[in-house]
Amino acid sequence: MIKNCTAVILTGGESKRMKEDKASVNLAGRTLLEQSIQSLQPLFKPLIISVHEHRKEVDLMQVYDKHEKEESIRCPMLGVIEALKTIKTNWLFVLACDMPFMSQELIYAMAKLRERHQVVVPQVQGALQPVSAFYAQSCLRPMQENLKAGKRSLRTFIEGVDAKIFIEEECRKYDKRDSYNSRIVSFFDIDTPEDILTFKKITKKE
Repeated sequence: MIKNCTAVILTGGESKRMKEDKASVNLAGRTLLEQSIQSLQPLFKPLIISVHEHRKEVDLMQVYDKHEKEESIRCPMLGVIEALKTIKTNWLFVLACDMPFMSQELIYAMAKLRERHQVVVPQVQGALQPVSAFYAQSCLRPMQENLKAGKRSLRTFIEGVDAKIFIEEECRKYDKRDSYNSRIVSFFDIDTPEDILTFKKITKKE
């Protein structure tokens, strides 16, 4: 169990490329959201869900990622902000529901680096992975200021704070599953119907 940290699963995305609610996509008898919950529950006792609308099928605390002034704004930063405003712990681990393969060993390894930083975030194929990262409570105010200024990118936010980058080589040490097209399995996300077919290939190997 990772101490002094709450986990939040982000489910409020628009799912434009999937053309249906990604969190509810059912694969191998479980939805992506159910799979994410099952993956994180052994690691985090406080576990909450960030939603755009209430999910009656989920028996966990839910926070709402609606912008206080503009309903049309949809971005992961809203979910992170609302979670940080809600939690009682000093740290928040964020995971998007469309990333169902996150390695528990990888999450533990990142958790050990929290003490001296505001954010611990993986970097894979040259890109930060802000929806599979740890955020300290001290991120709340500057994140709110960014959002107020119209800066909604979590990657841009991370570049402006004290962040520990967990490089790809380190990620591979803690996720030794067979890569898919050189991509680390932990960071394979389900964005399109085509990704579902890949999901099935990966789960057959698990």
